[in-house]
Amino acid sequence: MGKSLRWPVGTEVRHKPIAGGAMLYDASRAGNADSSWFDALWWSRRGQVRESTEGRGAALFIEADERQLVLRHYRRGGWMARLMRDRYHWSDESRTRSYLEWHLLYVLRRAGLPVPVPIAACYRRTGRYTYSADLLTEQIPAAPSLAAHLQRAPLAPSGWTAGSGR
Repeated sequence: MGKSLRWPVGTEVRHKPIAGGAMLYDASRAGNADSSWFDALWWSRRGQVRESTEGRGAALFIEADERQLVLRHYRRGGWMARLMRDRYHWSDESRTRSYLEWHLLYVLRRAGLPVPVPIAACYRRTGRYTYSADLLTEQIPAAPSLAAHLQRAPLAPSGWTAGSGR
């Protein structure tokens, strides 16, 4: 195993153990963050979910405290999905998919780029060598998913590099 990755973070970033793993969150945006936030059924029972079935797995679109949130459970694609639907190889907490994406969004957001606001990320160990992961972000208002955009029209090669595709 390699060294743990280190990302620059502010004093608002918190780390908290949860059953089977840990969570990372921005206390300035989610001071009362709890592991139940990564449970789709918990949100559904509260009547705060509108589900989307685009992509590899369903992303849950959540309306909570006048904010639009997106909860994504990481799922594999392709051939590996048949073997390990939502499990990934464990090497180190800092290298989990959810922590890597959360930190990347955090750094890009602080740099002023228009990316989703990272709220919280978690991982749960699912054995000695595997884990599953989730990410909670604020939804970008009126932003269509890539899948929805591609259903309307193909994305020109210049759109992949220009960022708009229009």
